[in-house]
Amino acid sequence: MKVLESRGGSRRRRTGAVLAAAAVAASLLTLAGPVSSASAAGCYGSGCTGKDPQATGCSADATTIERVAAPDRDYGYGDLRYSPSCGAYWIKTVSWSTSVPIGGSVYGEASLNGTWIPFWAENTPGLLAGGSQWSPMIGGYPHYEISVEG
Repeated sequence: MKVLESRGGSRRRRTGAVLAAAAVAASLLTLAGPVSSASAAGCYGSGCTGKDPQATGCSADATTIERVAAPDRDYGYGDLRYSPSCGAYWIKTVSWSTSVPIGGSVYGEASLNGTWIPFWAENTPGLLAGGSQWSPMIGGYPHYEISVEG
């Protein structure tokens, strides 16, 4: 009997040590905090300019800032998308026409020493019914303009 009690005591001590180690590990993870989505995306602001919003993960938290219909007819639309975790804009175009491709562009400006410098990104017409495509991103610019062509 004494041997069994001794083993049980060792087992309890080992279990207690494992639980204590797990608690320490959990508290260290809590102190470190979650990985931010901007660092998970790998870019922020102007560092996102020219990059693919899908490939970088910036599209995960994106919202539509503005929607513009294709001109003249109901061929599709363009969305100006913005990712707060990446601080970047891009245009996403959606077409439902089987004969008219939809494309779009987004224009932004950055202030450098008081001078506004233009930047733009576009996706060219070429997409037909039922699909969507997106431009590279423009990062960190406070002014923007969107256009859609079809």
